[in-house]
Amino acid sequence: MVEPTIAGMGVDGAERCDITPQNPIVRYGKTVTLNAVAVGAVSRYKWALNGDAISDGENGELTVSWRETETPDVYAVTPVYSIAGRDIEGEPVFTTVTSKPPQGLIISFR
Repeated sequence: MVEPTIAGMGVDGAERCDITPQNPIVRYGKTVTLNAVAVGAVSRYKWALNGDAISDGENGELTVSWRETETPDVYAVTPVYSIAGRDIEGEPVFTTVTSKPPQGLIISFR
């Protein structure tokens, strides 16, 4: 018996993919999980950080840790669809992640 599978790309011919949360802020020492959902995707997603591929998050969930950086990081996710037995990559969707520096009282003696 053949197991039923989901295939196709989007709804009514239109691709639909989303990342939640959008444009999150990560506090010092914390993490946030980005979730990608695409109608018809075959449970495989490709992630990139500032244009460079990341090997994690193929199931649509990517945990992002605080990073010391001057500018927000840009994450992109590309859903993978199965159409007529072939894997087809969809259009990437983007979000920015801002890492907030640690806050606290600094006392400096001279």
